[in-house]
Amino acid sequence: MIIDKQLQLCAAQAVTADAVSTNVIDLGVAGRNLGAMGNLMIALSVDVAADFTTGDETYTFIARNSAAAALSSPKDVGSITIAAADLTAGSLHYIPVTKTLLRYIGLYFDVGGTTPTGTFTAWLTTADHVADTKAYPDSL
Repeated sequence: MIIDKQLQLCAAQAVTADAVSTNVIDLGVAGRNLGAMGNLMIALSVDVAADFTTGDETYTFIARNSAAAALSSPKDVGSITIAAADLTAGSLHYIPVTKTLLRYIGLYFDVGGTTPTGTFTAWLTTADHVADTKAYPDSL
């Protein structure tokens, strides 16, 4: 799959505790017109399956938006909680994002339990592209 680097929130980000995506998208860049796009989504690809060894692991993914690049004082614009058993390698999940956005958007990983771990790649896309997307586990 080809992912536009300018719309990528993270690439193979290993998550073991609450964290912000390694990349934040600046929606204020001149010429970037998200208003012309369809409904926004964050696509989340699972690179390494989530751990659920003890059964108490939780995984919530939150689209966050802020006037600051560090996502301080964020406004949540979408979220999804996914059962660990459904976070298998190669699976794809989508977070609908509201169109009322501040300048920066990122993804917040809210994990809990004894041993939450997983590796994820995420990017901003439109609902129109969802049906055309397929992810495969990394075989490297």
